[in-house]
Amino acid sequence: MPARPPLRALLIDLSGTLHVGNEATPGAVHALGRLRAANIPFRFCSNTSKESTESMRKRLEAMGFSGEGGIRSEELWTSIGVIGGVLRQRGIRRPLILASESAKEDIIHHLPDDHPDESQPHDAVVMAFAPSQLSYEYLDAAFRVLVGEHTSQHDTQFSAKLGDGRERAPLLVTHRSRILQGSDGALSMALGPFVTALEHASGSSAEIVGKPARSFFQTVINSFNETDNVLDIDDYERNRSIAIIGDDVESDLGGGAAELGLWRVLVQTGKYRPGVEKKEGIRSPDEISESFASFVEDLLQTSHR
Repeated sequence: MPARPPLRALLIDLSGTLHVGNEATPGAVHALGRLRAANIPFRFCSNTSKESTESMRKRLEAMGFSGEGGIRSEELWTSIGVIGGVLRQRGIRRPLILASESAKEDIIHHLPDDHPDESQPHDAVVMAFAPSQLSYEYLDAAFRVLVGEHTSQHDTQFSAKLGDGRERAPLLVTHRSRILQGSDGALSMALGPFVTALEHASGSSAEIVGKPARSFFQTVINSFNETDNVLDIDDYERNRSIAIIGDDVESDLGGGAAELGLWRVLVQTGKYRPGVEKKEGIRSPDEISESFASFVEDLLQTSHR
């Protein structure tokens, strides 16, 4: 593997990297405190979409992530938070949302007047990972919105009766990860297979707003401020000096992370399984580390040489 370049900042995955279920990975809290003490700026990047961003932060605090090893609101970037901004930018007024109640509230907060306009037709489908919302009944409702057959769309610009001249509701999804690690430690299906099924049935193409979308990483990188000394160099040099650390070689380290030239670190915790980085079609990570804490240990030792 290539030698690690000098790193100015870190993008850190949460589930599987800093914690597994409701337990912090060994040494993770202490490692965050060491990064703060070393003045290495970082942001947390999460595709976890089963709950609101604030609920997630509080749950992490209950795991021990507090004080210098805590997770501050301004450092936490989630696909749920970003999707709300997308709805606002596009002027979407009444999306059909498949998400948990907590995540749904977070998304709705970004709509005009903080609630869907029930007088309007459904003008988008938003999907987050919420197992209770992925039944046939809910997926079929989403399908009908995408093809212009939903009852709210009759005699509107979205109606299927307009044929190719109709306006198409977009399919916005938090991520399309294929697998996740269940609470029992075994792998389970994630959101991706359900997204693929809806695409196949409707003929729509999903727009991914979370990892590994390039736009997601770019938004997070732009959040670093001038005192972080991250944005004062050209794009290529800047991106090569930023590391993304995660346990999923595809959803954390693929796509936009590779396109932007970020230094990609795969940790062997969470959903990691031996040899996954060697599978056909997978772009190998730049670095593999036993855990987040071991990566931080090596990073700080190297920077002091």
